[in-house]
Amino acid sequence: MDLAVARAMHAAGFANFVRTHLWLRDVLTAPGWFGFTALVAAAVACLHPDRLRAGLFIVLTTASAALNEPIKWLVGRTRPYKLEENPGHLAPFELHPLSFAKNLCFPSGHATLAFATAAALGILWPRWQWLWYSIAGVVAVERFAENAHWLSDTVAGAALGIGGAHVFAWLLKSWKINLLTSRS
Repeated sequence: MDLAVARAMHAAGFANFVRTHLWLRDVLTAPGWFGFTALVAAAVACLHPDRLRAGLFIVLTTASAALNEPIKWLVGRTRPYKLEENPGHLAPFELHPLSFAKNLCFPSGHATLAFATAAALGILWPRWQWLWYSIAGVVAVERFAENAHWLSDTVAGAALGIGGAHVFAWLLKSWKINLLTSRS
């Protein structure tokens, strides 16, 4: 499925369109940037009844994004836009583990961070989960539409981000650290 999606995005012109309209790419991927998450954390610290504790929770749950680079290095998967350089050769699961190559892509860092932030916001404000996950979903779609990632890179990033946020919430609860007063 990865190869079919990458080729379809390229053939339909989506990849080129997104890459030639950098402002659009920047807007669509902003929720996958640490600066955006920092602004979200500041807003949460102002708006949530638990103030600074809730803002700190947002920042801390994004720690799962720190796993991206080691995983990319261990997996060694090349980005799909490399298809343009050598069409038909590169396959989604042609891996070069433990390589120091540039342009490694599994999992998507943007998707990991966007979904970690969405999961944290969903824990704090469950009623609005649909909104937070929709925003994160836009980031994931942009990443594979641009051919910066394979579809499965964004799915893995989403799983890592959501899983990391929920593991962190569980750890806080286990350690009886109350950062998680949810408000619907």
